[in-house]
Amino acid sequence: QPPRPKQIGLIDKALLLRSYVFLGLISTAGALFAYFYVLYQGGWTWGMDLPMDHPLLRQATTATFLGIVMMQVGNVCACRSSRDSVFRPGFFANRLIFIGIVFEVLLALFIIYHAWGNRIFSTAALPLHIWLVLVPFALLLLVAEEGRKFIVRKLRPLCFWGFSILDELMGLEKTKRNGRTQDTRLWRRSSQVEKLPPPKRWSFPV
Repeated sequence: QPPRPKQIGLIDKALLLRSYVFLGLISTAGALFAYFYVLYQGGWTWGMDLPMDHPLLRQATTATFLGIVMMQVGNVCACRSSRDSVFRPGFFANRLIFIGIVFEVLLALFIIYHAWGNRIFSTAALPLHIWLVLVPFALLLLVAEEGRKFIVRKLRPLCFWGFSILDELMGLEKTKRNGRTQDTRLWRRSSQVEKLPPPKRWSFPV
């Protein structure tokens, strides 16, 4: 993929909507589900006030932390490309991603199950089934993002035109020029990408 032109920013409305509205709501649902699932499993009922140092509340907040970790693992796998499927470049093509995932999981294990981690972060050990409860949410995030990419690649050129929130979520922002609707993301089409000057060579006095 060629570099984007200078006038195209790194962060735009499409990226913000996809991150905070589309994928963000799924991640939030997974983390909140883990929180209330642990509370209800421990006998909590709506309206019951728990002190901050209560073991059940510590378990619930720890489950929320674990939910964030699990959803970020699914997120990093789903967002390796904004248009191509995660399986197209090869699921294990970027080994650094999986090194980071392993480090993230090991750090989460330390925070949740080691005495030092419990003392520093006010966490509590969780049973194994809490991990299993969160797996479907991470898979849902991955499947949802794969579905969005499929629409971008296959259905978007045929069905959707003009301005709409769907355009933003699909990552195809448009603008009107001279009465005609045009795609502003010219960097996605190699034939229309502006030629950028070569990088400046920096020299330092000796």
